[in-house]
Amino acid sequence: ITGFENGWYRVKCRYGTIGCIRSDLVDLIPSLDYSSGSAAGSAIVALAQQYLGVRYVYGGASPKGFDCSGFTMYVHGQFGVSLPHTATGQWQSGKGTRVYSISALQPGDLVFFNDPSRNAGKACSHAGIYVGDGQFIHASSSGGRVVYSTLLTGYYNRYFVGGIHI
Repeated sequence: ITGFENGWYRVKCRYGTIGCIRSDLVDLIPSLDYSSGSAAGSAIVALAQQYLGVRYVYGGASPKGFDCSGFTMYVHGQFGVSLPHTATGQWQSGKGTRVYSISALQPGDLVFFNDPSRNAGKACSHAGIYVGDGQFIHASSSGGRVVYSTLLTGYYNRYFVGGIHI
C-alpha cells in the first residue's frame, strides 16, 4: 500500500505493478514489518484515513467514537502495537524512537502536543498520527471529529512536543 485517496488504496505489487484497489474490498493484515518503515507508515496512514469524520467521544477507542489517544491506540493496535490509552502514557511508553523535529517525522509516526492549559500537569495533552507534508490526523475535541490538521503553523506547531517512530 502506497497511499489512500477517496476510498481507494494505491498499491505497488511485488513485481512492480502499480494500481488501485477499493478499500472496502481489502482486509489489512494486522501485523507489519516495522523495519520497512515507509511501507508500514503508508499502511498506518491509509488505515487512519478510513476514520476521517468519525465523531470525537471522550474515552472512545473504537470506530463508534475516538478520543485522541484512543484513536492512535486503535490504529496502531490493528498492526499489533499495544499502546496505553493516554497521550502521556503513549509518549512515555518507551516504544519506538523519539523524534523532536517536525522535519524528521515520517508518515505513520505518532505526534504529541502539550498545551499547559489542558494538560492537568501531565507531559502531553494530545496525540495524533503524522501523514506527511506537515499534516497529521487526529480525533479533535474542538472539531468534534477525526480530522486533518497542520503542524507547520498555529496551535499545533506551538505545542508540538515530539513524535515517536515505531
